[in-house]
Amino acid sequence: MNLDELSKLIREQKEEMDLLKEVSIFKNKHPLKALYIFGPAGAGKSFMSDMIVVPPDFVNLNTDEGVERDFKKLGISLKFASHEPEEGEVESALEMIQQQARKISQNAASRHGFNLLNSATPVIFDTTGENVDKMSGRIRAISSLGYDVAVLLVNVPTHVSVAADEDRDRTVGMKRTTCISKEFQGKVHKYFANLSRLGNVTILGNEMYHNLYNLRKEFYGDLNTGVTQEDVDCVRTPNGDAYDITYAANLLQKIQAEFGDWVENRAPLNKDGQAVYQAMKYLVKNSGGKIGQYLTDIPLAYDGGLDNDVVAAGAEVVGNAKKTVKSALSKEKEEAGATMRQLTRLQGKNIYNKSPDGTRVQSAIKQNPPTSNKPQGISGLDRTQKLPPLEERILSRLMKISNK
Repeated sequence: MNLDELSKLIREQKEEMDLLKEVSIFKNKHPLKALYIFGPAGAGKSFMSDMIVVPPDFVNLNTDEGVERDFKKLGISLKFASHEPEEGEVESALEMIQQQARKISQNAASRHGFNLLNSATPVIFDTTGENVDKMSGRIRAISSLGYDVAVLLVNVPTHVSVAADEDRDRTVGMKRTTCISKEFQGKVHKYFANLSRLGNVTILGNEMYHNLYNLRKEFYGDLNTGVTQEDVDCVRTPNGDAYDITYAANLLQKIQAEFGDWVENRAPLNKDGQAVYQAMKYLVKNSGGKIGQYLTDIPLAYDGGLDNDVVAAGAEVVGNAKKTVKSALSKEKEEAGATMRQLTRLQGKNIYNKSPDGTRVQSAIKQNPPTSNKPQGISGLDRTQKLPPLEERILSRLMKISNK
């Protein structure tokens, strides 16, 4: 071997090692881990995320943040319009625009989420969690893909939640916020029953954390904003004792310790996750980084002839997970056919312009005249049905499933 050939070999080996370092599964510090934080508006979900010290490589998949960002960028009002059909009210044009724009933004965020989950990225789902059965179904589905799951439940009194919603740019209103808060409080106990049989799911603290006290050093002992002594007196521990600041502080420490233990191990605790993790590493290493970066590479590699025990075990998990998720599919989010930018043109003084959606809105109003003294609106709107692309179907199996 001459000097040129040796240099070429060294260069090729270095390029291959650089590629291996770049691919996600070897670079990923916390593969196949998902944290769910459930609680109504103003419960302190972001605060609790900081308190348990979530590693920075966890990606937050809160689709409402994307909605707020897109609405602000395109000038769509963040004060969500609503109507009361039982009182003869009809859907206003603004409400239609907001709901369709929200679907577009959420679907875009979901496609991004699919890519993250498919690459075993550690994620955070930060949501209100009042639909316990639906969220439990999603947790079961992501568990079947091999993810370790931690669940953090946090709550505040309903009036505190309503006040927090009113102070935000993006608000759903007092009635909706109240319903979410009360539904969450009334059904949160079902998470324990729904998830108790899943060995790879950890409910941090094994109870809900009531965010009543300010535990920061400089304000330690104060009640959180909006919380009253009457609120505190209404809360009891699982044993029926007073939920005082000592109990709250000890529970938070327990949650912090349990999360630290959960996130410490790089390799998944979930046995299915271990099989997926080993299969991804095997494929990346033995292909020079060309395959194995995604969960969906595993069954493709197996079908392509890589039928060794490592790949076979991973392919079995990914295949079974798809079947599990498919059995609990949620409804697809239909879009009106307009882009986000087109929808913004329907607002304000030019709300009934000559765009396709503008024409459709005018036609719907003429066919269904307003029946109340509320601002002009739309009733019986025939929204265009469209079949979702394959990627969206796969995505819905991973992220948008309801209860079985």
